[in-house]
Amino acid sequence: MKLHVEMTIQDFLKKKFGRDEEFKEMERQLMLQKKLEAKQKNSNERELDRFEEEHRQKMIKERLEKFREEKKEEFFHGSSQLQQKNIFKGHPTILKDNPKLFNLHGKTKSNMYFK
Repeated sequence: MKLHVEMTIQDFLKKKFGRDEEFKEMERQLMLQKKLEAKQKNSNERELDRFEEEHRQKMIKERLEKFREEKKEEFFHGSSQLQQKNIFKGHPTILKDNPKLFNLHGKTKSNMYFK
């Protein structure tokens, strides 16, 4: 029994820490792949890629700032809860408008569920 418990703990630790090792290995392989692709390009292509990536990151940053500003503006000056339509007004209520459910007039005690 003791051997089985020790193996289970060892298996658990291998799984837990093994995944981190697998992920690190995958990251390392990806980094090596990128370096290999960069080495195959000439200097002009690498420079162009760098400028394109900088431009892409700049555009992402601008769009994100615009989105954040719109959300902030909407939060402070958007429609308030007081101006919105009351969703409960004008709808019939079950208690008042459903005679089958709560109408006990004319029923005798023998027809009721309890005595």
